[in-house]
Amino acid sequence: MFVLGVGSVGFCYVLFRARLLPPALSLLGLVGYVILAAGALCEFLGLPVGLVPSIPGGLFELGFALWTLANPSALRLLPSLPATNTLTNAAQ
Repeated sequence: MFVLGVGSVGFCYVLFRARLLPPALSLLGLVGYVILAAGALCEFLGLPVGLVPSIPGGLFELGFALWTLANPSALRLLPSLPATNTLTNAAQ
């Protein structure tokens, strides 16, 4: 869980800097995953904190999913890869 928290902090930071999400949602993820990483580190060190530190990260994930479903046009900001047909290329 520690690695998930640390990696997701960077992910939320990129989402915040690139303005791909509303800033409040990106900051919720950023803070939530810092708390998750700290909670996982506490568990590793023997301090029982339970699942409470995972709540803000979970709220971010729910908000991220709902925001993405409500705003599918925001995904058009991402660069697209050229379309390739691998079945046609393999047959030649």
